[in-house]
Amino acid sequence: MPGDALRVALVGARGRLGTAVARACRDDGHHVLAAGPGGDLPLREGADLVVDAAPAAATGHTVAQCRAAGLPLLSCASGLTPGHLDALRDLAAERPVLRAANLTLGHWLQRRTVALLAHTLAGHTDRPEAAVHERHTTAKRDSPSASALALAELWTDRTGEPPAELASLRSGLPVSEHTFRLTFDHQTLTIHHDVRSLAAAAAGALLAVRWLARARPGLWSMDDVYDDAARRSRHVDPYG
Repeated sequence: MPGDALRVALVGARGRLGTAVARACRDDGHHVLAAGPGGDLPLREGADLVVDAAPAAATGHTVAQCRAAGLPLLSCASGLTPGHLDALRDLAAERPVLRAANLTLGHWLQRRTVALLAHTLAGHTDRPEAAVHERHTTAKRDSPSASALALAELWTDRTGEPPAELASLRSGLPVSEHTFRLTFDHQTLTIHHDVRSLAAAAAGALLAVRWLARARPGLWSMDDVYDDAARRSRHVDPYG
């Protein structure tokens, strides 16, 4: 393999997201070591890092194996409990851990827009009402989604006020939609993100894999990955 190719241990490789991530990694020249949800990682083949695209139930087992093997972890699982998040934080004290509630470029841009709106409206006399609406197919188990929760938490952290509504819908075509809406007295502003293919998430996972391979220990997010990519491409911090 090329010198910059990685051996990626992929948990949940047969799932919808796992299949898309595996394809993207192989197309980029990386070697994918597949493991089923809750199964043992193929560590004897010399994995460089682990990508967890399995259901949340497998997270504890995967974290334990990463700790034992000393491997970085990209966690893409949805529906994580506070206990799962605590386990990721504990592992991050020793190894790089990237928690990705949403892997896509569009979600990062949506979050940056929401953060800018919160900053711009700080102290404004016309305080808008915020709402977060999300839609996934009926196959989505957790509700609301991690992406919707991330948007709501971002607004709450930046303004001190939670959204008036966080609504979930489970129907329709793949893959997902996330809408952040501000309602003023006589107008509405909507930031809508519509994902039509898991290829969008797989592209983000590929970027995250490359980033994680050179990261230092700590708990990271896709904001860190995309922010770093923006700085490298423009040689300046566009949000600094």
